[in-house]
This record gives sequence, C-alpha cells and structure tokens, in this order.
Amino acid sequence: MSSKAFLLCLSILLVSAGPTFAKSWRGIEPLHSTSVDVERLLGSPNFEKSNFSWIYDFPEERVFIYFSSGEPCEEGLPDGLKVPKDIVVSIDIYPRVPKKMAEVLTAGREYETVRAAHTPHVYYFDSEEGIRFTVQDGVVSSMGYGPTAKDKDYRCGEYKYAGPVAPGAK
Repeated sequence: MSSKAFLLCLSILLVSAGPTFAKSWRGIEPLHSTSVDVERLLGSPNFEKSNFSWIYDFPEERVFIYFSSGEPCEEGLPDGLKVPKDIVVSIDIYPRVPKKMAEVLTAGREYETVRAAHTPHVYYFDSEEGIRFTVQDGVVSSMGYGPTAKDKDYRCGEYKYAGPVAPGAK
C-alpha cells in the first residue's frame, strides 16, 4: 500500500471513529427514510417486528425504529406528524456499554435541558439536529433521533390540548 493510500485510510478512520451524532443514524433519517430504506441498510429486524416499530440487536446497542401509521394527525396533539405510512419518525438507541456524557454530548454545544419530575433522568435536546440524550448520574442511557428544526412543516401544528401546568414547571 502506498503511503498516500495509507494516510487517506488513516484519516478516514480517525474522522469516523469519534463519537459524532448527526440528524441521521447509519444513513437512516427520521421523516426522510422509509421502511424499505431501513431494510436495505440493516436487513430485517433481528429481534422484533411489528407494524410500526422494528427492533434491532447489535453487539454495541439495541435500536428501536418507529414508523408512521399514515393516519391523519389532529392539529394540537403532541407528536403529530404529517407523513405517509412507513416513514421513519424516530430512532431510539440504548447502548449496551454505558457512556459518560463527555463521551457523547458535543462540548460547547447548547442543549435544552429538562429534568424529569418523578425520575432521576435529565434529558438533553438539540432540536436543531433532532437529537435527544437521556442521562442519569452523568451516564447516557439512551439517545434518540427525531425530526430536526428544518422539518417543522411536517408537524401537525402547535400544541393546543395540554393539561394544567404547575407554576414554574417546564
């Protein structure tokens, strides 16, 4: 192997080895990928398959991929999306080996932080990229990929039907 080819391979390896997260996971992008795309990239689910969710077990993680039912959404209800049937709406990843926040969250990036009311979980959201991290005691227990900020036109609209919210609650 020539030194140029070796350096090119090494560069690609180093760039891809870091803990980077983007709006897609393994080439699957919520609201833009279909069940056909998922099966082409990952094969049939090796754990469980239902109409609207597929579960894959990998050595490093368990992955849940959720699909649209294609039903029309009602404006004002949470999580309503205007997408056809069999479109990926979200991806949840549960690592088998826990990772510390510093290994996963991008340093210097601003995350919206939400503390769960009845559990020790803290959620970190990057709505621009459509990524959510669930953290407990400084360890990331799951990562989720969903619609990005640019996907706002797919939403059914603003929430209208919410229960009462306690003063100061977020």
